Amino acid sequence: MALTKLVKVDLVTTDAFTGVFGVVNASAISDIVATGATCIWSGTGYTVTCTFDGTDNAEKLLNAQKFQGWLADKLQPILGPNSNQKKAFELFKGYTMAKLHEEVGMVHTGGTANTALISIAVA
Repeated sequence: MALTKLVKVDLVTTDAFTGVFGVVNASAISDIVATGATCIWSGTGYTVTCTFDGTDNAEKLLNAQKFQGWLADKLQPILGPNSNQKKAFELFKGYTMAKLHEEVGMVHTGGTANTALISIAVA
């Protein structure tokens, strides 16, 4: 029996982790799409919506695209055939908002540092 690839997703509101999380089945991901100021990843029974800020629409889209690439790279090891996942993968474990912005390369040129990621919601 194959293990379900669970991912713990820390929620973000107003540019900060909330301390609340959602859990999604990563093996059911059908899309990770960056468009406008959002990066949406969805699977059977859920949608994760990430919203980004920037000085203009181009910077918002660029932040969404950078996050999209980072997310795909982060999830790939747990989705591969050699994954031996024993518990939920904690997507943001060990991250501060500053560390996440730096690693992903997100910027809000005209705003306060580390405010490019506005929100993450799971539905």
